[in-house]
Amino acid sequence: MTSTRPVLALLAGLAACAPREAAVTRVAAPLAEPARIAVLPFLAGGELDRDGRFVPREPVEGDAEALGVLFQNRLGAALARTGATVIDPDATAAAAELAALDGSDPQRAAQIGRRVGANVVVIGALSRWVERVGTTWAIESPASVAYQAALVRTADGAVVLLDRFDYTQRALMENLLELPRFLQARGRWLTRDEIAEGALASSAARIAGLLGVRRAAAP
Repeated sequence: MTSTRPVLALLAGLAACAPREAAVTRVAAPLAEPARIAVLPFLAGGELDRDGRFVPREPVEGDAEALGVLFQNRLGAALARTGATVIDPDATAAAAELAALDGSDPQRAAQIGRRVGANVVVIGALSRWVERVGTTWAIESPASVAYQAALVRTADGAVVLLDRFDYTQRALMENLLELPRFLQARGRWLTRDEIAEGALASSAARIAGLLGVRRAAAP
């Protein structure tokens, strides 16, 4: 009998990621002092428009509030790893609840940021959160994640960076230009959590780069 395992491994080896990433910088040098960043819980089931306002769309799979906190914490942790100063997420959430405000509008977000001593705040929207159907090496349908994150200056509510991410894994043979992504995935079909983890790390790097964050040297 001929084993199907090598065939499945070959198909998995052709898996690659086809992301669409775009970071639109609105202000080249947004701050005159070191950044203090507050990250708000993402809003799920919609997207940020070009002005950073949340526009409701189709609901995403799962608990919207829990997903929003998950993305808040993951992006905050990724920013901290770049060396950025990140306000405690619990303090940020408490300030938002106390003020009855959320991240649906840059001006509201700026108010929350000022309450916790941040000079920039990150708001975000989770538009798509689809898990793969199948296993690491063979799937029926791939995982897919889409979100937007906006960096808002708290002094005036200006959106200084709008970061968009849209990522659906597909076969390498559909687009050979995606070979680098395929190599990053090590030939595997990724879960939505794996996609989000890498994407948020990239978003954090772009935000930190714009803010001029420098990682502290090891003692």
